[in-house]
Amino acid sequence: MELAEKVSAVNDWSESTIKKLNQVLVRFLVKCEYLENTRADSLLPVYLYPELETVIHEKGDNAALAAFNCLN
Repeated sequence: MELAEKVSAVNDWSESTIKKLNQVLVRFLVKCEYLENTRADSLLPVYLYPELETVIHEKGDNAALAAFNCLN
């Protein structure tokens, strides 16, 4: 689902606003080491402490496990 479908005000944003938001988001993801660089098109793997992974498995929170690519 597109953001504009959830928040109608998004339809009023200019192309330059959308471009700037994209730039800021990408820089943020690079700085936080979720992207290797600003040209990357896929997220880097996120390290999940084994103890935390165990607890998430025990609770059966598949959505959280999927977010960390830990559905094994």
